[in-house]
Amino acid sequence: MLRRDDVIEALRLRYDHFSALAVLEAALARAGLADQPVLDAPAAAQLRGALHQVGDRLGAVDARLDELSGGGAGAGKPAEAPAKPVAEPAAKPAAAEPAKPAPSPVKAAASEAAKPAPAPEAEHEPQGKAKHAHEPQGKAKHAHEPQGKAKHAHDAKHAHGASAVTLVLTGIEPDAGAHVLACGAGPLLGDWDPAHAVALHRDGKAWTATLDAPPGAELAFKFLVRKPDGTLTWEDGDDRHAHAGDRVEATWRRAPA
Repeated sequence: MLRRDDVIEALRLRYDHFSALAVLEAALARAGLADQPVLDAPAAAQLRGALHQVGDRLGAVDARLDELSGGGAGAGKPAEAPAKPVAEPAAKPAAAEPAKPAPSPVKAAASEAAKPAPAPEAEHEPQGKAKHAHEPQGKAKHAHEPQGKAKHAHDAKHAHGASAVTLVLTGIEPDAGAHVLACGAGPLLGDWDPAHAVALHRDGKAWTATLDAPPGAELAFKFLVRKPDGTLTWEDGDDRHAHAGDRVEATWRRAPA
């Protein structure tokens, strides 16, 4: 017998608490077990098959569920369960509260780059030079203008609102007809259901998308590719995190050879 709390405990070996809740709710909905707080052996095996459809890299989770169910290694584990979720229609799981990760280093870097250069010291000098500090000429004028990437980050932020999240992904060249997606916790990113993920668009050698996140929102997500035949390939590594107003510049993460 397995309780919902046992499954959440096992999923915490792979995800943070809020992402574990979202994955469990999606798997229960897919297996038709949403109203069962305690699962017998057949229902537990059915749930574990659904977990492998909506989650990824669940080896440690399976081992913990074997221990909790008391059946030893491999007990109740579904045979030939797919390592990645398939793109079949599924009921959208209940929205989960976004994870609260540590502040993103990308946000700090973007914020520092977007700060305008300080006004020249001549602005505080009396007479003479102080007059030129207030004139929109020469260096005094350009000191207040954003430069290079900082200018584009500043313009993009104001074009979509202070809470917009911009995703920029490089390092991937998918097959013709394939789609690059971002999927994660919360309805904005599809509640970890690839059928409701956000599509990125080609921009030169990069793939980009802009999300209208609520002010103060904190997002957990990963990138994936959906081939024309529906096959899904998730990037390797842990979940990515972003805050409202971030510009996330990322590189596709491949599994080690």
